[in-house]
Amino acid sequence: MIFNHVEGTQPEKPLEFDATTSKTVVYIRKNIARVVKEDGEFWSYEEAQIPYDDFAAVASVLVSESMQNIKEITPYKVTKTAYIDDTEITFDGVPQGNMTVFFDGDYEAERQADRVIIHFEALEEVTDITIMIQ
Repeated sequence: MIFNHVEGTQPEKPLEFDATTSKTVVYIRKNIARVVKEDGEFWSYEEAQIPYDDFAAVASVLVSESMQNIKEITPYKVTKTAYIDDTEITFDGVPQGNMTVFFDGDYEAERQADRVIIHFEALEEVTDITIMIQ
């Protein structure tokens, strides 16, 4: 992406990302600064122009990569309620990774592919059990 120096006299600060001003290009701007001189004021900035079609292709890839990164850094977390006299609770569709169990009591965790079963002594009260995978 090639940035060119631009000076503009528009009254409002130019947007860093502008997909509405033109019907054919998307503007990417950086280093936007208001310049005041004796003969007037203007905006000074670096600007790149990307044709909409090219931008759509790049944006699609960027969004896809961003979503993958978000999935990789966002822990999987799910809570289920265990009821009185229950001795186990099953979580299905659990991804692989380091598992943390949030439960007030002794338990044993068993993994079977994408299923996690938490075994515990019979409960005397309703309790939430949470597992988190990172």
